[in-house]
Amino acid sequence: KTLVKIEPKALCGLNFYNGVLIRYVQPSFAYLGIEFEGMEFEFTYYRSRDPLMPRMYEDFFEEIEQIGLFKYGGLPHWGKNRNVAFINATEKYKDAALFLKMKQMFD
Repeated sequence: KTLVKIEPKALCGLNFYNGVLIRYVQPSFAYLGIEFEGMEFEFTYYRSRDPLMPRMYEDFFEEIEQIGLFKYGGLPHWGKNRNVAFINATEKYKDAALFLKMKQMFD
């Protein structure tokens, strides 16, 4: 609500390039899998490969991402996030140590 008060138009630009995907997920037995039934929220927005190229309302999407990850304990998508999403990420998975052991063995 605070973000909307700052700039009401910031989250209204849902189109082909920006959006929110919500889906139900089932538990997984994978080492880094979801442990319970739940919902995933995926935010899609354009991010240029050029770090100097700004994107519209970039700070709003990044703030929502960080609220989901840090305030509400959300899990990062291992292939689609910036480095900040992985701060203490392995602490959110009960089998992270097993995963790292297997990773070390195969690497």
